[in-house]
Amino acid sequence: MKKGSFTLLSGSLTLLIAYNLFNVCNFIYQFSMARLLSPIEYGALATLFTVVYFVSLFSDTLQTTVTTFISKTEDKGKIKDTIIRFSQGALKYTFAVWTLYSILIFFIAPYLKLSSLHLLLIGTLIPLSFVTAILRGGLQGTQKFKELGLGLIVESFVKVSVAISLVWFGWALYGAIWGVIIGALVIIPLSSKQLRLKNISRKEAHLQAPFKKGVITLVLMLGVVGFYSIDLLIARLIFSEEIAGNYALAALLGKIILWGAMPIGRAYLPLAVMSSQVKRKKLLIKAGLFSSFLVITLLSIYFFFSEQLIILFSGKDLPLAAKLLFKTGIAMSILTFLNLYFLHLLANIKEDISFNQKKIKFVICAIGIGLVSEVVLLSTAHSIESFTTRLIIASCALGIYVWSGQQLAK
Repeated sequence: MKKGSFTLLSGSLTLLIAYNLFNVCNFIYQFSMARLLSPIEYGALATLFTVVYFVSLFSDTLQTTVTTFISKTEDKGKIKDTIIRFSQGALKYTFAVWTLYSILIFFIAPYLKLSSLHLLLIGTLIPLSFVTAILRGGLQGTQKFKELGLGLIVESFVKVSVAISLVWFGWALYGAIWGVIIGALVIIPLSSKQLRLKNISRKEAHLQAPFKKGVITLVLMLGVVGFYSIDLLIARLIFSEEIAGNYALAALLGKIILWGAMPIGRAYLPLAVMSSQVKRKKLLIKAGLFSSFLVITLLSIYFFFSEQLIILFSGKDLPLAAKLLFKTGIAMSILTFLNLYFLHLLANIKEDISFNQKKIKFVICAIGIGLVSEVVLLSTAHSIESFTTRLIIASCALGIYVWSGQQLAK
């Protein structure tokens, strides 16, 4: 087996194991919350996590940008300088984003039927996620997949342990939120130590190109994170709390497909950045095959055992959630391959990128049209069954828009 393919396979397997353990802990977290909280409270928690997903949009963008830049750098002094300068820049923007968020939630909370205090508390994840993203980007870019995986496992274990304990003692949603926050706090010193840059002298690194690439990364990530986050918000706005709670259960289980395949993309990106265009395509095919195996396996389980999964997950017999599970799984499967394609586009972006390039313009327009289409389709659904069908259509449409834009740009 060639070195690049072996590294992709070993890196994918390492992160796949780590992310699956991470997902198991998250499943235990969601499983416990679904059983300890009422369907209405769990629906509120799922909506609060939508805020977390949108925050992760920016943190994932930052992590991907740091990864792509560091992947091309072998000098540890420049790597250290890059991480420090990214951290300094992120702190400025983080404070501005957190301030704006803290003001807006008091206007948004009534429409989402959520407590402003819950939204304010979960907003503390904004600065924490930015710092964590930079450190994880450093680990991913230097291909320290084992260290990255260990950090994910530790964070999720702490989150589960703290959340279950606090909710058990009557803290309800506050306990569930504090578990996530404490887990995020623990990982920062651990990731810093794993990078092993403490005694290395800094060497100046030029960050103008990564900034431009970061904007494009943000747009591409918006296409995926926006799609798998905004549906919960719209469902909560147009349906009753009970129906929205049932949909939240099905949607979160469906997202396991997307989250389960993400380690493959995270291993693919740094390898693709360092590879030639021909080798990059071969790596993409292999990554696609790994993802296909996971997608087919999980979709088969959802198709044959949807009722059992919902009962196991929530401890309640919820026929509506079981009925929706397979459809949400299909939508997330489409986004899984789309996410991998977006990472491939990122790997092909050169350092001398210009926002006036045709490819960039077409991608930005395609994602914008795709998100608008999703909002229109979902917000005009008359039933929750129609809602999930439209989610599949919107996911397919986004892929078609992006692919067509790339063809027109050639």
